[in-house]
This record gives sequence, structure tokens and C-alpha cells, in this order.
Amino acid sequence: MIVKLSGTVLVVLSVVAILCTGCARPTYEPLDDSSVLTEEEEWAALIADSSAFAASASKDSSTSEDSSTPEDSSTPEDSSAPEDSSAFVSPALIDGLRSQAWHIGPEVYYFKYKEPGVMEDTGMFYGLTAGFTSRYWLPASPEEQPWESKWMGRVEGRFAFGTVDYDGALQDGTPMTLSGIHDYVLEGRLLLGPDFPNETSMLSLFTGIGYRYLNDDSSFDPAGYQRESNYLYLPVAVEILALLNDGWSCGASAEFDFFLWGLQKSHLSDVGGADVDKRQNNGYGARASVKLQKKGDKVDLIIEPFIRYWDIGQSDTEMGWIEPMNHTIEVGIRFVLIF
Repeated sequence: MIVKLSGTVLVVLSVVAILCTGCARPTYEPLDDSSVLTEEEEWAALIADSSAFAASASKDSSTSEDSSTPEDSSTPEDSSAPEDSSAFVSPALIDGLRSQAWHIGPEVYYFKYKEPGVMEDTGMFYGLTAGFTSRYWLPASPEEQPWESKWMGRVEGRFAFGTVDYDGALQDGTPMTLSGIHDYVLEGRLLLGPDFPNETSMLSLFTGIGYRYLNDDSSFDPAGYQRESNYLYLPVAVEILALLNDGWSCGASAEFDFFLWGLQKSHLSDVGGADVDKRQNNGYGARASVKLQKKGDKVDLIIEPFIRYWDIGQSDTEMGWIEPMNHTIEVGIRFVLIF
């Protein structure tokens, strides 16, 4: 653009100069008419010379620009950069995790089971949770980088027991309350899913299979009987862990449980009837927790408040009996050692 404007300016200046020269040119008698150009010929020669000069200037400028431009403007790749930067995991995160980790610890929680409009059980439970988690992709030391494929496998279980108070009614509608009913629960889970670590945090997704068993035994009372509850479910969960300072970390988890199958066994033989098994096909569960973790040289400590919830639909009818729709809520805290 600048070259084109420069050529135009030169043409204009040349024209102005000739005009001025023509105006000041003295008159004389030409010695040879053949050597004198007419005015039209002078203008044509002037324009031709100016155009040639502008073209030459443009060519020189282009040549100068080309010579200042490198032959290859592409930036060479940095051979020292890692092929897959997403595979990098900071030594701090590696040091904050354990490749093979056992965990065990006590838990205590408030329990409430309710059949709306029918009855409810409430009480405190005390239990023990334990399990094993494998993250084979973690290296032996923070100086090494982990495997490209990062998966987590976990097996865990818990046992808890407590006494609950019953508030409901007899079959004929007579109100009834009963205290000191002994309950216990067993639960086992097998989980698998990918880990997504970065420099100071890690996101984990997992699913698997879970089984929960609850035994409620009020047969010590003439109007009571033993009940057994069986749930089979598929958990889908997300878990996050973030490193803090001085060996501390915090985390949270959220889970939805797809209810696959349920069976309620009512031992009505305890009150002179026939035992009944009732199938449950509809429902869901959910649970969530937050945790604070302190890493030690050999043992880590976790403090984890939690909530667990079940919403189960009415069972199939069996021998004229049904299990009403019901809700279960468990709110508590656990203290876990990892080694």
C-alpha cells in the first residue's frame, strides 16, 4: 500500500516539476526541428518514465520485504515437551495417595425407618467399616510418573447394630409402642472406576454392585416378630479429593443407587401365622459425605460425616400381605484409619 502511494506521489511531483519548468523555459530558435519533441510527445515520455520509476520502486520494496521474511515461519516443536501433558501427575498428589490401602474404623449414626401412615422405627446404631482400595497406576515414589491408564478398584463392607423404638399399631388398628428392639445391618460393595488426577486434586468415578441386609427382631414381645430386609443395588458415584497444606486434604462424594431387587421376609410364625416373603421391585437410594484427611508416615486419619437414604416402593402382594412403601434415613459420622 505504501509503495503504491509512493509511486503515485512521484508521478504527481514529476508532472508538477515539468509544468513549472515549462512555464519558466526561455524561447529559442531550434537548430534542428527533428530533435524537438512536441508537447504531446513530452507528456507521453514523462508518464512512461514516471510509471517505470514507480514500478522499479515497488519491485525493490517487495524484494526488501521478502529478504527480511524467514523462509520457514513455522515454530519448531519443542522436543523437550512431554508427548501427553495430561498424563502428568504432581509428586505432591502421588505422595498424598497410597497405591494399596486398607481402611478400618468405627461409625455411629441416627437411624429412622418409616412406613408413612403405618409405623416408624428410630434409634442409634454403632458399627465398624472396613475395606481395601487399589490404585495400581500409582508409582512407588513421587519422582516417578504413573501409568497412563488410571483405574481404581475397591471392596468395602460394614456392620452396625443398635436398638430402635417402634411407634405404630397392631393389625386391628390398636396403637402400639415398643422400645429396645434389637437391629443389625450388614452391607458389602464391590466398586470399580477411573481416576482423573491433576497437580493437586483428583476426581474419581465408580460403579459396581452392592448388597444390604437389615434384621429387625421384636419377637421378644407377644405381638412382635422378626423381619429381614434384603436390597441389591447398583451404585453410581463421583468422588473428589483436594490437597491442602501440611499433609491435610479434603474431599466429598455423592452417590445414586439404582434399586435392582428387594426381598422382605416376615417371620409371622413368631405370632402364630405363616412366614411370608414379599418381593420389592421399585425404589432408589442416595448417599453423600464430606471428609477431612490427615496423612501420616504409616497411617492416615479420616473424619467423615455422611448421610444415607432409601426410598422403596410397595412390594408385590403375597398371601394377602404387602410391604408398604417406606423410607430409611441414616445420618452419622465415621473415623477411619488408612494404612
